[in-house]
Amino acid sequence: MSEPDNEVDWQVDWQVACERAAILRRTFAGPDGRCELRLSEAARLLGVDRTTLYRWRKRHGVEHRASALMPRAKGRRSGTRILPRCLEELIAGAIKTFYLTAEAPSLAALVWRIQGQAREAGLRKPAWRTVRRRVEAIDTKERLRRREGATAASARCEPVVASFDVSEPLAVVQLDHTVVDVVVVDEVDRKPLGRPVVTFAIDVATRMVTGFYLGFDEPSVLRAGVCLSQSVFEKEAWLAARGVALTWPVSGLPRAVHVDNAGEFHASAFTRTLQDHGIQIIYRPIGKPRFGGHVERLIGTQMGAVHLLPGTTFSNTVAKGVYPSEQRAVMTLKELERWMLLEILGVYHQRIHAGLSRPPIAVWQERTRGLALPAPRNRMAFLVGLLPAERRMVRRDGVRLFGIRYWSDALGDLPGRGHQRLEVRYDPRDLSLIYVRRPQGQFVEVSYQNLGRASISLWEQRRAVGRLRAQGRAEVDETLIFETIEAQRVLEDAARRGSREARRQIVRRPAPIAPPRDEPRGIGPIDTNDARLRLFDVEVIHDKHRP
Repeated sequence: MSEPDNEVDWQVDWQVACERAAILRRTFAGPDGRCELRLSEAARLLGVDRTTLYRWRKRHGVEHRASALMPRAKGRRSGTRILPRCLEELIAGAIKTFYLTAEAPSLAALVWRIQGQAREAGLRKPAWRTVRRRVEAIDTKERLRRREGATAASARCEPVVASFDVSEPLAVVQLDHTVVDVVVVDEVDRKPLGRPVVTFAIDVATRMVTGFYLGFDEPSVLRAGVCLSQSVFEKEAWLAARGVALTWPVSGLPRAVHVDNAGEFHASAFTRTLQDHGIQIIYRPIGKPRFGGHVERLIGTQMGAVHLLPGTTFSNTVAKGVYPSEQRAVMTLKELERWMLLEILGVYHQRIHAGLSRPPIAVWQERTRGLALPAPRNRMAFLVGLLPAERRMVRRDGVRLFGIRYWSDALGDLPGRGHQRLEVRYDPRDLSLIYVRRPQGQFVEVSYQNLGRASISLWEQRRAVGRLRAQGRAEVDETLIFETIEAQRVLEDAARRGSREARRQIVRRPAPIAPPRDEPRGIGPIDTNDARLRLFDVEVIHDKHRP
């Protein structure tokens, strides 16, 4: 039954249908097998001929419902096709071979092609409305699948009848990355560096942000590990170091971590550490981002706030228009990090969440009251376990990793006592320190064998080695690596004003370590003739017991 768009017209048609039904019901046999009204009398009362009466009785007799007798619009029925068969086949062929393709041509392009083919075949050109109706008659999901892919078709057409909801804090934490919609500048010259990447962790039950990491490194095991580590541990000292006085009372091991199928979430460094601490890993179905809807909505909310900052790139080129993002950029990476922290802790956590009808901070405080949330017993094992890993032997000259030698006296009992390769964890952002797992299972901090070496990142090491090998050096020694990196840093500092890539490489450097203290001088006699020395009056005490 098709209903008129106008409510008044619908009421009129409904009244007509009820009157028809009241008369037609009397033409059917009652309980006693007799009809109250003859067909000829019913036709006279309804004002129709016997053919129409029989048609109405047939429609009404299926379910005996008045709605079956609603007046129908006069004229050709919707969907009736009157074009010649050869023209219908031409239209169908053009739609199949031209329109329903990955190139996704426009409807106008399809109409032009069909009209051109019709003209060549000596047929009457179909109107664009006719072509549009043929396209709209195709199943929407099939149309999207052929033009935009299965993922787009599922996202638009598959029903979402279930929700991923839990009630206990830290029952499920979702993680995801995104490129921030704003350009940042370097701290010295305020020249554009580009758009950083941010990783969020969110507690599904309370919608509290549990972890946050902002940087220029691409999504990796390290990035996921840093964000998850921040999610698990207390954050007071981390916030104080950034000058943020707001509270972030979230810490503890989650029961499950919900992630997508990116490579970093399948890496052994990530999965083994979580499994070792009893954390379940839940992967989203491939190609269905809606299964991570909580963190996706958080990302959307935060990017919406970022769009108000100078230097924003907005969410797409249409929204950006002619806005000069790089020319308007003013915030450094550290400033953007602090701004986003204030936005999360001071706005997002305090504002009423549509899914909770309450602020996330209030829900967290209520649901964690009286709870002892679990924490890693071995803090170092958890932190180090989320770092990338290699396997190396401990030799007499130490551990060799990325062409650099490391040593610690804690490894002194291992050289020459076997050929076992030990697990070595490292932080790609700073190679000055690595972590070696002894055969007994505990990690040991191991630093450069030459403590005078500068802290370097893995990106700098790889770039230096690549440059040396491009120069034809088959054997690259440790000293040459550090000399090359130092030379590259000098060039980067000189090129800072002209090259964005040079500025980004400077941002990737490890934080400078404190300069070494001056060597202590030996104790010697005081030169009393030195006029620069200030002399103090003293009291001379004579010991009567000494000669």
